[in-house]
Amino acid sequence: AVFQDRRLLVAHVGDSRLYRLRQGTLTALTRDHSWLQQQIDTGTLDPAVAHLSPHRHLVTRAIGVRPSVQPEITEWHTAPGDTYMLCSDGLHEMLSSQQMSAILCRESSMEMAAKALLTAANQAGGRDNISLVLAQCPPEA
Repeated sequence: AVFQDRRLLVAHVGDSRLYRLRQGTLTALTRDHSWLQQQIDTGTLDPAVAHLSPHRHLVTRAIGVRPSVQPEITEWHTAPGDTYMLCSDGLHEMLSSQQMSAILCRESSMEMAAKALLTAANQAGGRDNISLVLAQCPPEA
């Protein structure tokens, strides 16, 4: 992820995600490169029960599996005060979007939010490793 001017450019592969918190609403900006997401996209699997699938961890694109991989490259316009969160499935599978949003909105600093998210994910079971990066656009001057 690279911030440039009022844009965010992202090269994405796999099942880690990019989220944006804007005016209290948390939105997933990337979609997983997984067998499960393909089943949801084609209507074969209901998103409401997708988390129960034994195949939810089968990624269709990953770094290191083949000599090269084609990342999905996207661009978004940023707004003052936006918070962006890059995280692994160790976080987003343990906490709902509502839980992550509540923590991000509640905490007064990015450092405190990151610690609270990690703690909450571990308390929810912490079944996988957790990687997390938070970045916030400065408010308008």
